[in-house]
Amino acid sequence: MEAAPQTVVVVQQGPSRNATPKVIGIIAIIISSLSIIMTVLVGGLLALLSEGANELGAEISFLDQWGFILFYLPAAILLMVGGIKCLKYQKMGVFLMLGAEGLYALGNILILGGEELDIVSALMWPVIWAIVWALPLMLASGDLE
Repeated sequence: MEAAPQTVVVVQQGPSRNATPKVIGIIAIIISSLSIIMTVLVGGLLALLSEGANELGAEISFLDQWGFILFYLPAAILLMVGGIKCLKYQKMGVFLMLGAEGLYALGNILILGGEELDIVSALMWPVIWAIVWALPLMLASGDLE
């Protein structure tokens, strides 16, 4: 008795996705979480200290008093949303993270503004982080939806 020929089916996996968007998304979520905590703590402390300084007669501008909360908190929230979208391989997440860095840069320029504004130090970290957040577009653009 001969055995009947058996059919062998080979299932190949499709191309795997690049892990860069997931790694960058996780880094963005961690940094934005820490940034939200620090912004609320530092911004609230500066607001309280500024109120006390106003009572003593010192003139504190509105941006010095509330600038951290106005610029850095929305930027941190935007960074977190962008990180979550980047984790899901959505291209919009990268653009949200780049927008968050734009808000950080604007906040740095307006809060640190005045005669002693050093544009290089105000823009250094937002530009560096913008390059990091753009890595998924450069390395895994085909995997992003």
